[in-house]
Amino acid sequence: TTKLVCYYSLPSALPINDPLPPGLNATLCTHILYIGTGVNSTGQFAVANVNHTKLFSLTIPVLRKQNPSIVILLTNGGGGSTQFSVILGSAKNRTRFITSVIPFLRQYDFDGFDLDFEFPGWNGLPESQIHSFSLLMKEFRESFESDARVTGKKRLLLTAAVAASFVMMYKIYEFDYLDKYLDLVNLMGYDFNGFTWTSPFTAFNSPLFPEEYDIKYFRTNNLAFTANEYVKNHIPKSKLMVGIPTYSHAYKLLFSRLHDIRAPAVGRGECDSAPYICSCTAIQKKKATRVWDDAAKVPYIYYGNQWVSYEDKESIKEKVNWIKSNGFGGVMVYDLNADDYQGLCDGRTKYPLISLTHKLLFGTL
Repeated sequence: TTKLVCYYSLPSALPINDPLPPGLNATLCTHILYIGTGVNSTGQFAVANVNHTKLFSLTIPVLRKQNPSIVILLTNGGGGSTQFSVILGSAKNRTRFITSVIPFLRQYDFDGFDLDFEFPGWNGLPESQIHSFSLLMKEFRESFESDARVTGKKRLLLTAAVAASFVMMYKIYEFDYLDKYLDLVNLMGYDFNGFTWTSPFTAFNSPLFPEEYDIKYFRTNNLAFTANEYVKNHIPKSKLMVGIPTYSHAYKLLFSRLHDIRAPAVGRGECDSAPYICSCTAIQKKKATRVWDDAAKVPYIYYGNQWVSYEDKESIKEKVNWIKSNGFGGVMVYDLNADDYQGLCDGRTKYPLISLTHKLLFGTL
């Protein structure tokens, strides 16, 4: 069955006058993955904020009432966090981590765990982490199986967020372990580009296809290529959740008059890593010009010295239809919070991007 897997970033504050914090909703997705946990100094599982355990107790029963078939997982890690280095340091540390996770998942009624380790053995981290991460998946899965036997409860699910970079995926993953031990593989189909001083040019956050003039490495730097590359490495399509962002990447242009793709940039723009509302507000209030790139099948906008790569209804339609027609198991969205959950863009549609994704996947709302 097709899945719609939605990440949700937990706020640090508890909701006021509402059982659910802003942007959390169980009616659109088949799976919700809570982001906001980490690892303590001894390598045991830890919540990132004291309010999070309260949030789990408050929100999970409400979500299950909203959607009785919802699957709720807890995510560990995330971008910029290298806390996983402790866990991957030894077999003892892996065991300590796993045994601290299981009782927590059971206590708060989670359905499973998502590993978001960005990225083992990459960027100067020890290469030994690569196989240790594979063993962590194996040991997690075996522990979940024995927990189910002992408790008589349904087995906890194990998923992982995986890199979309062609160079990275071959360097850091042992593909047979991903296939054998994970229930779902969440492909992070975004951050293909973003402003850096080594690449100071405008480019798309999440292109579906390459540009016609792209050569060599640049032809690999898109969603379709990467998703197919995982399939080539024996990750079943049914397990692969192809990721779509709801946030944008933005650039500050060197010259306002040069605003095509690959235009020179001098820094990050106003809407960098910003929710969808930033782009739609720029179109409505700042008279930004929208351009559709028919090769990459994504839009961009420019106004003044600003350039923004974002998703809109047209790019969502292209991506979801491609994911469906190619037989993948579903869509992963990052994240619920960054969609326009209040419906401010058009004054009526809440979650315009995820609602459309849901409608295209399942035919109804």
